[in-house]
Amino acid sequence: FASFEVATPWGRVGALATGLDDAAADRLAARMQALFRARDASPPPAGHPPLLFTPAAAAVALHECVAHALEADLLAASGNPMAADGIELGGRGIDVLDDPTSAPAGVARTFDDEGTPTVRRWLLRSGRIAEPIADARSCREWPELQAGSGFRADRHATPLPRSHHLELLAGDADAGRLLALAEGGLEVASVS
Repeated sequence: FASFEVATPWGRVGALATGLDDAAADRLAARMQALFRARDASPPPAGHPPLLFTPAAAAVALHECVAHALEADLLAASGNPMAADGIELGGRGIDVLDDPTSAPAGVARTFDDEGTPTVRRWLLRSGRIAEPIADARSCREWPELQAGSGFRADRHATPLPRSHHLELLAGDADAGRLLALAEGGLEVASVS
């Protein structure tokens, strides 16, 4: 994997690619061009328009809004992480799974960084919190949690409860219906 980050006076652009090739450079250049063109754009009108997230934007939003919200160490800051069980965090059609074993080749994991077998974990079922993300340390304090998600940010860091490979399950609405519902809304191409 290769990561790119470009800082400009009008914002940052970053990307993660499976290699350093012309296609990766073209995608990064296109994002930089879009950021450059948007630097002087007027803001959208005030209101509450529907938002249509592209796959890349949806992936970042899920990671930030769902996965980080369900890490046992962060939930513990306000008490017992299991108290979040069943709380509505998304709409009825939102089912999110963290499954390290189904990640792409080279990224898939059968064991976490603590040596515990990874867990296929439902984070949200029908928009409700199903299970916090836990590591061995959080399971010692709250035995009802299930370990298997202790991952390091880098090789020098201590493992913490973190997601590894999120999947948003397809809903029952087709693309045409979703686009019709988003009519007059805004397309969110990236989230940073």
